[in-house]
Amino acid sequence: MTLPAYRALLRAQIARALSDTAEAAAREARALAPVRTGALRGSISASPAAWQGDTAAATVAAAVPYAVYVELGTCRQSPRPYLRPAARLAAEGLTVTI
Repeated sequence: MTLPAYRALLRAQIARALSDTAEAAAREARALAPVRTGALRGSISASPAAWQGDTAAATVAAAVPYAVYVELGTCRQSPRPYLRPAARLAAEGLTVTI
């Protein structure tokens, strides 16, 4: 196998692992998200991994405008984290995968 072919294979495997991890984190975040109307839970999604130069990244996000206030809290509301714990759990799985 040539070096460029090996590099392409490795990049594809890393992207797949990142995408799978992002999906797992999104599932976990949906399970952890507090539910009043279901809008927050329904807005959580994962993007597939993408490469920019030598860096690959996948994103997990909640699309409702108040998501950050639920995650971090406000002066009147205690934080109810759902994204950070999900990311921690998923990152452990990624480390094992790679």
